[in-house]
Amino acid sequence: PTLQEKDFVHCIDVGGYIGVITLMMSKKLQKQNKLWAVHTFEPFDESFKKLEENVNLDRYKSNINLNKIAVSDTQGFSTLSTYKKTPGMNHLYDDNLSNDKKVDNYQKVKTITLSEYMTKNNIDNVSICKIDTEGKDISVIKGLHAYLDAQVIDYFIFEYQDLSYSEINRILIANHYTIYPMVRNKNSLVNSLDNYPKNSKPLLNCIAVSSKKKNEFIKLFRIE
Repeated sequence: PTLQEKDFVHCIDVGGYIGVITLMMSKKLQKQNKLWAVHTFEPFDESFKKLEENVNLDRYKSNINLNKIAVSDTQGFSTLSTYKKTPGMNHLYDDNLSNDKKVDNYQKVKTITLSEYMTKNNIDNVSICKIDTEGKDISVIKGLHAYLDAQVIDYFIFEYQDLSYSEINRILIANHYTIYPMVRNKNSLVNSLDNYPKNSKPLLNCIAVSSKKKNEFIKLFRIE
């Protein structure tokens, strides 16, 4: 049978760095009998160059859309704080970190919101949106605007940060998502921060599940 547009699967990788998660998404999607695309965002010049090199090695590179731009809650320009020895820690400028002496340089970058990008590209459903922006994940989520309320994104995977988690938690729960901390280096989840195993490595990532996918997700991972 001919694949229809409704079979199209979109995945988003915000903070693509050099493409590790993007290529993992590609590898997984290649195995499905569906049309698909991965949309990756990486604003830093050096990281984006390496990202392009890595994606060009993928035989399905035409399915991967690379965007040299930062994702935030507003469209325009922002300042990227960069670290020469640890570029994976690059992040949009944060007043709370203005005294960070480890910053090596600052780079002016364009910003876009996911709502703007999704509207422009006629994306009405996203399977997974991974966000790793070193503390600015909340801005990415806020930039979804009406798409968040409509639960267009089935799953979010975002980085746990003490400073922003409570606000992310509040916004996602208000939009009918359920958040599960991911036990680090183990194939398991817990249903709250209080139940995170004390003998495990510190929490690194969480997954948020839309209400329409919640029952299916609970059964899959046998969450109590």
